[in-house]
Amino acid sequence: MAVVSQQDPDLKRIQGEIADMLDLKLENGSLVERAQRLRAAMSAILDSKRLLLILADVRQVLDLASIGISSGDGNKRCKVILISQLENVFGEMTTQTNFELLLQSTPGDRAVEFESRISVLRDVMDALTDDESNPIVLCGMGGIGKTTLVMEIGAKASEVELFDEVAIAEFTQEPDLVKIQGKIAKALGLELTADDDRAAKLHERILRGTKRVLVILDNVWTESSSQDELTLWKVGIPISRDLKCCKVLVSSREQDIFKEMKSKKNFPIRGLPQKDAWSLFKKVAGKEVAGRSIECDPELRLIAEQVLKECDGLPVDNYYRWKGTTR
Repeated sequence: MAVVSQQDPDLKRIQGEIADMLDLKLENGSLVERAQRLRAAMSAILDSKRLLLILADVRQVLDLASIGISSGDGNKRCKVILISQLENVFGEMTTQTNFELLLQSTPGDRAVEFESRISVLRDVMDALTDDESNPIVLCGMGGIGKTTLVMEIGAKASEVELFDEVAIAEFTQEPDLVKIQGKIAKALGLELTADDDRAAKLHERILRGTKRVLVILDNVWTESSSQDELTLWKVGIPISRDLKCCKVLVSSREQDIFKEMKSKKNFPIRGLPQKDAWSLFKKVAGKEVAGRSIECDPELRLIAEQVLKECDGLPVDNYYRWKGTTR
């Protein structure tokens, strides 16, 4: 499964993700050259195997041929499933089958409902009370549910008054430190101006305040683990084992993040067990899709099981509108 995610997606990155999943090696070159090599390699694989390609979080019409994906009636051994939250994103694409799956959210729904996730939540809550653990890192592949968990943990920590203030900011692959500082400052009721030494002012607010602060940094990327602590200080976030007024909770794809800090505590997040993944899929999809029963229709059941297998236990309950198209 490759994640598209951007409004103007990096097609070379998508090519690379598909190649990695197929154990293919794409050399550097133009988009067209890489597409030709990917198409040729996939064609060789299709001589003896069937392929299911899933492109998730599609936000615009994709030219599959420019990526190197052959689809349509001429290629029955390769199926493509496109997933999007946008209602009309596939309007211009010629498709064989459309499924629209709706999930109605209710105020009583729990963000974390499976024992495999509840146990992690419980362990992290315990770590937040441990003075020897800081920072605390939830690590796992993209789409595994890290953001859902840290949001739930933040809400729980505030609810039980473990912390007086909870500040949340997203880092992303190319973090905007000014924007991150602004989000944290706003949560703490601190006003920052362009003329301020923003990092120093934020640092002073957290250190000298009388309240206990939980700073949640979601989706932290890193190229060098030795720079992790330095980046936090650039933002203005104090961090150490002895600091009892501030805890830092991080979600990241990198398990080695902050590895030079002995006080760091890691919590790996893995895919849902098969039973939980199937229960979640049925909850999202409902009992029927386009009038066909997921449980009773062999073809639809097979498609659902293939999707679950390709997703490798990734939870998809955050899609309020999930739309898949097979070509």
